[in-house]
Amino acid sequence: RRPLIIGRQLDDTERYGRLRLDGVRLAGFAEKGERGPGIINTGHYLLPASLFEGQALPEKFSFETDFLVPHIADIGMEVFLTDGHFIDIGVPEDFLRAQTELAQVG
Repeated sequence: RRPLIIGRQLDDTERYGRLRLDGVRLAGFAEKGERGPGIINTGHYLLPASLFEGQALPEKFSFETDFLVPHIADIGMEVFLTDGHFIDIGVPEDFLRAQTELAQVG
């Protein structure tokens, strides 16, 4: 089973950065600041347990920066596009907004 990252098309990716695709495969990441439409990383992954076998990883590391970027060509990660609701809860204002919106769903 191939590793999978979930992406979301947005009208403006400046705040988030972008996923670079080669067909359905992840080809790279673009840093924040690029205006206009594109596909962002929602922060959700589906990974086989074997992905980290044989990897000498430190106790703490950035999955994206320290692992995905240097191994991107070898991993063959595919991108699944969703059009579902997206809120970046890493920003305090949007975290609070998410609390309100999720309370209304339940």
